[in-house]
Amino acid sequence: MFAMLTGLMNLSNGFSSKMLGNFINMFVGVHESNLKDLWILYIIQASCSLLPLFFIWLVPTSKEVKNI
Repeated sequence: MFAMLTGLMNLSNGFSSKMLGNFINMFVGVHESNLKDLWILYIIQASCSLLPLFFIWLVPTSKEVKNI
């Protein structure tokens, strides 16, 4: 399990996140010479950091843990 989780973390941090970031950058149209729409990337970044809050319901409560 540890090896699988470590491998998935390495894949997401080393490859997937950079490819997704490049795709979003191309979609928005921000380049080194054109930073006019950089604020859109900041909004996307802020909203993606709040995304895990939608999955908080998956964490079991103490009552559910005691039942197991």
